[in-house]
Amino acid sequence: MLPCAPFKTVVTLTASSVGNMIRLGAAALRRAPRKRMAVALLAGLAGAGALAGASLAQPVGGPKGGNDRVMAFDTDVFRVSLRGGEVTRIIVDGDGDTDLDLFVYDENGNLIASDEDETDYCVCRVTPKWSGTFRIEIRNYGGVYNRYRIDLD
Repeated sequence: MLPCAPFKTVVTLTASSVGNMIRLGAAALRRAPRKRMAVALLAGLAGAGALAGASLAQPVGGPKGGNDRVMAFDTDVFRVSLRGGEVTRIIVDGDGDTDLDLFVYDENGNLIASDEDETDYCVCRVTPKWSGTFRIEIRNYGGVYNRYRIDLD
């Protein structure tokens, strides 16, 4: 396994960030490309109208998904709110160019799920013991960037 580069970005997904990102507008998003992923992940929140409208066995706010790319030998980091006792499936599907690995940590930094095979298709199912903010890391072990799609449901 190759050493992992330091985190480059952390996107915190909260109710207040939804409103702030929606207010940023398209022009601001072009200047802040990392926020595009957060907006894509939160699109279900805006469409559903509220965080409270989430259904059982989904991340807070309902299913989330978006496209992004992780640079060579780098790590993308996202923070998501999950509900205790509910199963959430996290899927990362890369473009086939490099090995991607997926890691999920609780708010105390404990690894609770991972997919570390030799492909860029990763799946983790997590059932948190408590509601809270969880960290998702997507690590690229290849020498070129990898475009991927991430989905949480």
